Order: sequence, then C-alpha cells, then structure tokens
Amino acid sequence: MVTHMNKFLIGLGFLLFGTINVNARIAVQAPPSHAMPIPEKMKASPKPTKSQAASPYEIPSAAEAVTFVEMLVNKGMEVANKPGDHQQEFGELLRDNFITEEISKFVLGAKWRQMTPQQRESFHQIYQKRLVQIYSSPEKVNTFKNTVPNISKDATSQTDGSVLVKSTFSNRDGSGEPAKVDWIVVKMNGHLYILNVMFEGISKLITERNDYAAIWSQQGNNPEKFIAYLQSTLKT
Repeated sequence: MVTHMNKFLIGLGFLLFGTINVNARIAVQAPPSHAMPIPEKMKASPKPTKSQAASPYEIPSAAEAVTFVEMLVNKGMEVANKPGDHQQEFGELLRDNFITEEISKFVLGAKWRQMTPQQRESFHQIYQKRLVQIYSSPEKVNTFKNTVPNISKDATSQTDGSVLVKSTFSNRDGSGEPAKVDWIVVKMNGHLYILNVMFEGISKLITERNDYAAIWSQQGNNPEKFIAYLQSTLKT
C-alpha cells in the first residue's frame, strides 16, 4: 500500500532524479560512503605536487559549501514559486551551479573514451538540456513548491576533496517524515559546483550511469545512434 509519505518521497525522488529506476536503486545501496568518486583530475592529494598545486580544483570549506547549497535551494524555491514558464531560469541555475561537463564524463564512464570530441560535446549539450527539461517540468516544480527545505550547518569534508552538505525536505503541511537529500560540492577556479545529489542514500550519478548504459546497449553500442536517440527525446 502506498502511504501519503511514500507518495511524497517518490515525488521528491522524481524531482531530483527525473525517473526512478527501482532496480538501479537497489543496486547502488551497498556503497558505504556518501561521496561519489570524483573524476581523476578533481581528486585532492594529501601532499600535492607542484603541478597539482597549480590545479584549478580546490577543496571548499564546510562553511562556504553550506552557504552555496542554501543559495542554490533558495533560488530554486524562488523560481518554482514564480508564475509562468520556469525552463529558462532553471536552465541558468543548472548550467551555472552543476559541473555538467565532469558529470557527463562520469555518467558515460568508459563510453566517453569511445566518442569523438564532437560526439562528447553533443552529449554534454544534450545532457544539459535533459536536466533543464526534467527540473523545469510542471510536475517537478509543483513538488518543489510543496516542500520546506532545511539545510544542515554541519558539512563533512570527504577524502576525495569534495564536501557533503546534508539537508531535509518536508511536506509543507507537516505530514510524514522529512526526506533526506545530500549534496556533493566541489570547487573550481573559485566557484562552487554541485557534482552529485544523494536522495535517501541513492546517488543521482549512479542512477544516471545505469540508465545511460542501458540506452547505450539498446542503441547497439553505437555512439551516433546513442546521441541521435537522446536528441529525439528532447522536447522542442
């Protein structure tokens, strides 16, 4: 039986993930760490070499990571509560605050290396557009509007150089238990970005990686067919 709280969790999960693949969720519950592996060039070293010290990637402080997530969530709530079409403003929020190029590489894994530079850029652009369409849909906006966020002031630095910021989202009417949402924050060239979102311990990146792997296989492991199919799913 689906309870009122289960409907809330499913709705918020759908907001954060776009679609919930139940099999993928079960498969990724095993890893003990909340932090996702950061692409190799983004990892922090305890004893950086001269070349690593010159890297544009930095470790954000807990305080600035919390402030960043608060800003992002508050802006999202402001956009969601405005009348009219939300696609453009949500698109700007996502492009400015999610490190989508690194995310694109991660969700494709080894398949990224099988693509030409042009195909990689095409996938990156499609991935951004899919994110915008998911987050700006009326269903997602209504779910967001009906929740009350609470961002924890305690953030945790991860061994991979990211910072984990915890938050909860509650039903506006106070019913049910709050849903747990963790944000994985990284810093590049002085700007903070979201690398990953964890909903009730389930990684958005792992879920997407599983989904894109399935699409890749369905398209005969052919990069051109894969990109063409994804392009066809975009709303015009």
